[in-house]
Amino acid sequence: MSTGPDQITPAMLQAYNESKASAPYGFLRQRPSFGTAGYEPSGKKGEPGKFTEPLLRVEFGDFDIEDTGDADIPVLRMLHAQAEATFRSTIDTIEAIQQDDDPTLNNDGRLKALGKVVEPKIASLATMAEREIAKAATNADDLRRQIEKQAKVADPLDIGTHDSIRRFWLEKVDIAGKVTGTSFGLAELDLQTVQALGTAPHYLSGLTAEQHARVREELARRVAPDLVQREAAIRTGILKAANALQVLDRKVNKLVDLKRARQLSDRARTHE
Repeated sequence: MSTGPDQITPAMLQAYNESKASAPYGFLRQRPSFGTAGYEPSGKKGEPGKFTEPLLRVEFGDFDIEDTGDADIPVLRMLHAQAEATFRSTIDTIEAIQQDDDPTLNNDGRLKALGKVVEPKIASLATMAEREIAKAATNADDLRRQIEKQAKVADPLDIGTHDSIRRFWLEKVDIAGKVTGTSFGLAELDLQTVQALGTAPHYLSGLTAEQHARVREELARRVAPDLVQREAAIRTGILKAANALQVLDRKVNKLVDLKRARQLSDRARTHE
């Protein structure tokens, strides 16, 4: 009886396992290469392979954020650097295990050994990153509250004119013609007008929600430029650090079946 395309016979399974076991990187999901990992093994024992530095730069990105005096920036920079360093150390561990001549080590043994080294490092980094990114996000939110508080501070004489400014914009100004495009003409507006438009609901001056958001951000930049810069640096740092950690997770899991490595370790403990 013939087998269908989705049927796997014991002979097929044995052949697959034997071919995988004979492969130098049979304990991995796939062999590292420039395309799969940004790293190409040398193929010679004791001789290191080569990382594709331009590819790694694109994937992990650069942490090109200047220090603002906030403690979060150095911490986020460290997390970003640790993500890439952990990936490189994972490759080093893979190579060391692959080149181990111990005849008792089969693919499962090599995968188990790899998981014992790699998974704790990734888990520890993930725990620290979760804590520090949450702390940085809280600090960025605190800065935003300070910005909004300062944006509401205005000269009492100016406050008295805010209602008339809003009515003028609502009734007289051609919104479609005057405030279109990304520039929104904000540079041409004085602080009094920006405060009038930005400190009240958008419908009182005939602005769209998007236009009103740009007015509020312009107001923030004018009244609290240092705070705005600090907040932006922290939020950008969070994005860059989080991206590097996601790249680490994706690249390692493309190569290593950490779940199976964990299962092998658990199984070994039950038989001890």
